[in-house]
Amino acid sequence: MPSLKDIQQEFMALLQENDRHLEKRIIKQGELTNEQRAEIYRTGYRIRLRGVIDSDHEMLSLYLGDDLFDQLVEGYIDNAPSEHPSLRFFAERLPEYLSKTEPFSNHPILAEIAGFERRLLHTFDSADSDTLDQSVLQQIPADAWPTLHFTMHPSIHFYAAYWNSVESWQSLKNETAPPEASHNEQPTIWAIWRGPKKVTEYKSLQGAEWVALQLVMQSKPFSEVCEALQPHLEEEQIAPMLFGYISDWLNNGWITSARG
Repeated sequence: MPSLKDIQQEFMALLQENDRHLEKRIIKQGELTNEQRAEIYRTGYRIRLRGVIDSDHEMLSLYLGDDLFDQLVEGYIDNAPSEHPSLRFFAERLPEYLSKTEPFSNHPILAEIAGFERRLLHTFDSADSDTLDQSVLQQIPADAWPTLHFTMHPSIHFYAAYWNSVESWQSLKNETAPPEASHNEQPTIWAIWRGPKKVTEYKSLQGAEWVALQLVMQSKPFSEVCEALQPHLEEEQIAPMLFGYISDWLNNGWITSARG
């Protein structure tokens, strides 16, 4: 008599590897054969996995077209079996699969589009926290600014794109044709966050703001952030520019606390 664990393992082997040992344990009933009954489970499982990829990577599907997307889905299900109890994580390895598997690996923008979509999902699922508004800036004494530290919202994520993957994703989202794939030597950094209206938002970060934001995320004080901006801005521009960045971050719901 097989144990429950043995039966469970054989059932997963049927679903993930098309191993047919379980068929001999299926009780004959009705007009369907054991093989047909087992295939119903296996087919249903793969349909459910395909639905996860369809839902998580809608723009990637549009970019590839039906035939290539079908090829991607079938190959991914066969080569990257689910390893987590939650289907939320099933397509987590999709960007890596695209980057290493032909013909998709011949077009690196595909892995970036998939990676961006994964980052959007992580952002939406991030922990929540109360945020500060613009009034906090007026309440900070002038002598407190040099040692001021900001804590940023846990939903903020970053994505470095060497291809115009995010622009292509946005075009597809707007139901327009994506631009021709193009590569840059230096990546574009995208900030991705869940905004005050609980909608995932994103924007590209330019040089000085990206430098400042990285230091703020490391809880560096205002004075140290100003010092780091010296190579990027004229001295008299640094404090007003940084103040403007902080004001924008407050509007975006990025800042959860300010302390000296």
